[in-house]
Amino acid sequence: MCEDNPSNTQEEPITVLIVEDNEIARSVACSHLAFFGCEVDTAENGLSAVHKFLQKRYRMVLMDCQMPVMDGFAATGLIRAIEKNTGLLPTPIIALTSEPLQSCQCRGLEAGMTDFLEKPLFQTDAIKLLNRLMQTEQSGSTQSQVHSTGFSGGPTPR
Repeated sequence: MCEDNPSNTQEEPITVLIVEDNEIARSVACSHLAFFGCEVDTAENGLSAVHKFLQKRYRMVLMDCQMPVMDGFAATGLIRAIEKNTGLLPTPIIALTSEPLQSCQCRGLEAGMTDFLEKPLFQTDAIKLLNRLMQTEQSGSTQSQVHSTGFSGGPTPR
């Protein structure tokens, strides 16, 4: 887990789960989000992510698509099933991929991913993700509205 930014003035930090099997990529993403005061947990594979999701409610999940043990598509499908079966509102799940976006988007949308980013995650990407998350939450969006508020199911512009 990454530490919160001590200068964070938000009453309730944004909780983010980063699911990434590459330790360096995980650390970079963690640092970018922690810099902005996010409370960040990490998982090394999809199965670990599902277990963490069952234990804690996250406001956003950054999910690598290709991982050992369980890939991001399968993990996203399980998370969506958990949300549906327990009546939880859908959590934004942003796919992190090193593959061409078009090849990942179809599988990601079918699994329930809400947006896509190419790796590596840059600090500007983190800013855009957090801004869209805040806009989505302020508008009271549900899953059906998420697609019109910035978590579009399309590639995130850099």
